[in-house]
Amino acid sequence: MREAVFARVEQQLPAIVEHLTAEIGENIDQLIDAKLMVISYFEAHPQLICDLFQVIGKKELRFMQNFGFYFGYPDGLPARRRVARVPALVRAARRRVIIGGPSTTSASR
Repeated sequence: MREAVFARVEQQLPAIVEHLTAEIGENIDQLIDAKLMVISYFEAHPQLICDLFQVIGKKELRFMQNFGFYFGYPDGLPARRRVARVPALVRAARRRVIIGGPSTTSASR
């Protein structure tokens, strides 16, 4: 009798395990809250999250510096040349017209 039960279990076990793992895979979101697990882990290990931010921040800062140099510097050179060609008094007059001009002076009287 015992051997018959073991034989039947060995015969049906692969199908049962396959069905069970498929069911777990379909409902994994209801069984495990991955977001809560990650938050709990980082709360227990605050130095790890600090290291994570420093590593990622270092890469992002390097990217921003390189982007600013390679795109901002060449873009700023023509603007600098245009500004250098215009005398300071003309630039001041243009700023006054753009910023407020006569409307601000008449309102203050």
